[in-house]
Amino acid sequence: MAALSSSAAVTKNLDDENGRRAASTTATASMPSLFRENSMQQIKPSHRGPVLAMASRPGGILVSAGHDGMLRVSRICKPVPRALYGLGGYKVWIGSICIDDDGKRLLSDGRDDVVVVHDFSKKDEG
Repeated sequence: MAALSSSAAVTKNLDDENGRRAASTTATASMPSLFRENSMQQIKPSHRGPVLAMASRPGGILVSAGHDGMLRVSRICKPVPRALYGLGGYKVWIGSICIDDDGKRLLSDGRDDVVVVHDFSKKDEG
């Protein structure tokens, strides 16, 4: 079965508790998908609520950010995807995440208007 490829741009409109609207646009270039038809698996533990952003790092590492204020780091390129660890402590939801080009820093921001820089340089053996 051939790998799927995708190219998309998604815009999310979110209202805060004061009625202010924020828009976030995420664009992805055409690239082979890591998933194959009928092979999707849920990674546990999962977020409590919607996933708002995702970023990947070479080596099959996926970072997801949720409305629950958690960053979850998972290994997805093994026969069975699994969660490695979570980063908590956010007071509100996380709006976007980015991994720098060398894979050593993970940046996140959220509803609290703070950008957090995480040391992401340690090798994740899981």
